[in-house]
Amino acid sequence: MFSSSIWIYKTFHFWHVSGHSVLPNSTHFNISFFYLYLYLINSPDLNLKSFFIILFLLFVNSVLSQENNVNWDDIIQKNKIFYKKNEASPFNGKVFGSKSGIMKYGIKSGIWENFYKTNITESIGMYVDGKKNEIWKYFYQTGNLQSKIHYLNNLRNGLAEFFWDNGLIQTQGYYSNGKRIGKWKSYDNAGSIKSIINYKSGLRDGVSESFWENGKIKVRSSYVNGILHGRWDS
Repeated sequence: MFSSSIWIYKTFHFWHVSGHSVLPNSTHFNISFFYLYLYLINSPDLNLKSFFIILFLLFVNSVLSQENNVNWDDIIQKNKIFYKKNEASPFNGKVFGSKSGIMKYGIKSGIWENFYKTNITESIGMYVDGKKNEIWKYFYQTGNLQSKIHYLNNLRNGLAEFFWDNGLIQTQGYYSNGKRIGKWKSYDNAGSIKSIINYKSGLRDGVSESFWENGKIKVRSSYVNGILHGRWDS
């Protein structure tokens, strides 16, 4: 047991002084693996064998994870596929830095988070096969919520809400395939209604109304496929 303790000390001391406070490089990894292999096959202590096997599996997982962690500044894009600089194969692994998330075969996948230079979150949401999906949240540099938008295959689909920096709703409505549809409402930063506009396939269609601060109608207009067909001022 005393000799095994010496081996443990030498292995981890070698690991540490090699300049890797967390993980060794591939050369040191191979040497450590060789020492570990020799020890395991000669050790009569089954409990110690089990301990080292578990330790070794964790070690391998950490090495592989560490090798696949790359700063966003070291990523480049070619033909919509992301690569690590100076590498020919699409990148697989985790990206950190001003953008954080997972890539599979050079394509963004899962939850991604983007940051301002101040490290405040700028946006966060889901990628599926490199396309925005589900709810994406965007933030002001103050950290307050700026908007919540539903996506489907990179297009805005469903409810979209935009907020003032004080947290009150600024604009609210629905998208279909990236185009505004139905009734959209806008408010001032005190919460009073500013306008109600009807859309069809991204164009104004139907009645549009704007309001005075007291809530009374200021202007009422009528549109058909984005073309003004009448206007009434109060």
